Amino acid sequence: MISNFNKYECAFNGDQVVINKENISQLLNDPTISKGASEIAQDPKIRAYALSLQQDYANKKPVVMDGRDITSVVLPNAILKVFLTASAQQRAIRRIKQLNLELNKATLEQFTNEIQQRDDNDTNRKLAPLMIVKDAIVIDSDQLSIEQVVDKIISLYKQRLGVNYA
Repeated sequence: MISNFNKYECAFNGDQVVINKENISQLLNDPTISKGASEIAQDPKIRAYALSLQQDYANKKPVVMDGRDITSVVLPNAILKVFLTASAQQRAIRRIKQLNLELNKATLEQFTNEIQQRDDNDTNRKLAPLMIVKDAIVIDSDQLSIEQVVDKIISLYKQRLGVNYA
């Protein structure tokens, strides 16, 4: 798929992904990149390289990671594992807004279909399939704002650590 992928210097800086000293974080939301992620994720060499980078980063400092195999493969011993769900249509609406595109029936249908296809691909892949691990807490975010989701996760984290707060 991608030859010589490990010639690239990859680093994480907070919520930024830096490749060869260039911040590529914004590119990660590009629909083309998103579509290709499922295909690339099937390459064992790329997955091993990415896994090493992610685990090395997590071993250096506390992290919050987002990904389709974080709780099952990357950080199976995480203090808190959250599996966010939302309908494909709701995720399509959010993606369309994120990309500042016009929300209309055709665009919504296209994005919904693409999301469903990616879910199917990732759930059925042989290597690190998308799954809900048994000790994950599932949060249905269909009717929640991002602030409500964050508040819920912070509350769960504090409960997990046994932190009392008002």
